[in-house]
Amino acid sequence: VAVFEQQLERLPISNELRRYARTLLRARPPSDLSPRSVFRFRRETEPWATEAARFAGGGEELERAIEEARSRDPAEPLLRGDELGLPPSPEIGRLLALVEEERAAGTIATREEALELVRREVDSGAAASDVTES
Repeated sequence: VAVFEQQLERLPISNELRRYARTLLRARPPSDLSPRSVFRFRRETEPWATEAARFAGGGEELERAIEEARSRDPAEPLLRGDELGLPPSPEIGRLLALVEEERAAGTIATREEALELVRREVDSGAAASDVTES
């Protein structure tokens, strides 16, 4: 990836190597090592976050932060999509991603806090759409 960069796209490589190369090439180290920033970096680069950090010049501190975050990954999500009481839509994925980010950042820790966060998001989205429809 370091040698061929985007030219890898022209070579007969596996789809897995193609995804790996794209991930590394678009990786940018986070501006800080806060849990939220590390979570976002991981979301964009897993399962190759450590390699992406090294490739992007994130340094040993970022690699350690990634390993620490991985060790704290919860076994189960706080919520599942079918628990939100919403019709199937891409919005459910956005809300679940928000819950996981806030959990990683340490702002929520319980199922009840996650549900309240979702309620606030849904209510603010409904209020915003009411304003745009008026």
